[in-house]
Parts: sequence; structure tokens; C-alpha cells
Amino acid sequence: MITVGFGHCHMYDNYMWMDRIYYWTQPYINLLLNYFKSEKYGIKQEYVANYLPRAYIDSEEMAAKYQAEVYKKAARLIKKYKLKNVVDVGCGHGVKLERFIKPVSRNITGIDTPISIGFCKDKYKFGKWVADDISKPYAKLSTKHDLVMSVDVIEHLINPDDLVNYIKGLSKPGGWVLISTPERDRLRGKTHNGPAGEANPAHVREWNQKELKGYLTSRGMTVMEQILVNDVSGKHKSVPGRNFGNTCQVVIGKF
Repeated sequence: MITVGFGHCHMYDNYMWMDRIYYWTQPYINLLLNYFKSEKYGIKQEYVANYLPRAYIDSEEMAAKYQAEVYKKAARLIKKYKLKNVVDVGCGHGVKLERFIKPVSRNITGIDTPISIGFCKDKYKFGKWVADDISKPYAKLSTKHDLVMSVDVIEHLINPDDLVNYIKGLSKPGGWVLISTPERDRLRGKTHNGPAGEANPAHVREWNQKELKGYLTSRGMTVMEQILVNDVSGKHKSVPGRNFGNTCQVVIGKF
């Protein structure tokens, strides 16, 4: 998923003062917002969410490195159950749809922001590319899908129920759903209580496996499989506050 904001975009270099204001005020405003918001979405009570996430832009190169194993898992699911209509909610640059999903499916839909979708329409000759807003949907999609996938999107949302409801609307009765997101305990350690923004300013919250399964089950999902996969391919630099390896969790089931 690609979003645009002053946080990581060169066009906003002249607005560094906005960065300073963000860092000065964010911790205090965030604590206040956490005090008034009681909904934890399955996460432990002491966890502090980041209600002031920073916007970001993924480069095409970075998009290709992350979550490749999730798309490989989706491809295996498509082949195993001979799934036809596939939709990716938060498809970003579409590079992993092209690399891993296109070889196993002819009916592919990618959904993301207008900027992301404009990029995909210009670059690819396959698929259907749809701009939409998960929180306030405006696109009309009549097709119900055999597989609805959403890869590392849910951790960016203030209200993850928006994504769950959006997925339900796209899924055919008995259709498969695949959701991935970082596994907090593996990524940050079991004592990490947030806010996620200290480690990744674009994340609102991060779940461990037990919490995510509990949350999705409470929203009506029958979880059939939950696994850990590598979150990034190739070489990478050490990053303070995060581990590498099998730190991405994938949940597969049906609503």
C-alpha cells in the first residue's frame, strides 16, 4: 500500500518544521488519545497504540523485497483450490501481484489509493485496478471473489474493523481470506507494549499471533491456518527496535 505524506517524501523537504512539531507533540497527544479510546481490537490492555501514524511512500524496489513469502503462500492457495477471482486490498505497486499471482490467476483486481492505482494502470497490461478508500469506500465492485488478500495493511489503520468489513464485502460466500501483518512478539520482543510508532511511525498497532487470531475470530472469521513467514527478502541493514526473520504472520480463513 502506498500513501503520501510529509514523512518520507522529498517534495516536502521544505517543511522540516512539520517533522519537528510531529516529534514534539506526538507522544503527548497519543497518550491522551489512548486514554479516551478503550477499544483494543484484541491487543493486550497495556498496549499503547499510535493514533498519529505518519504517511509514507514505498519505493518499487522496497515493495519487491517485503512480503514476497506472503504472496507465494497466496499463489499456493490459489493453485490448491483452483481459485479464479483474486483481489488484493492494498496492492501498492502491484509488483508482487505480477511476479507471484499473475502466473496462477487470470482474474486479478488490485485496490489501493489513486496514486498507487495510477502507477499500476500505467505499468501493467493485466488485471483490474481500482482506486478506493477502505474507511470510506466509494468504488462499486459487483464481483465477489474467491480469494480476498490484504498484505500488511491492517497495522496502518486507525480502525481495523474498516478493513474487516471491506473484505467481507468483497468475499463470495465461502470465499477464502488471507491477511498478513507483523507479529509483534517476534518483531519487537514479548515485553513490547507500544506505541508501534516508536519503532515504525507508519504503524498504528501490531498484534501477536494469539491476539490477531482472537480479534479476527471475534469479527466472524473462521481461522483455518496461521503461520509465520520471512518478512523481507535479500540482505538488509540492522534496524534498531526490530528483528528480522519469520516476523510476518499470515492468517488464512473464511468469513
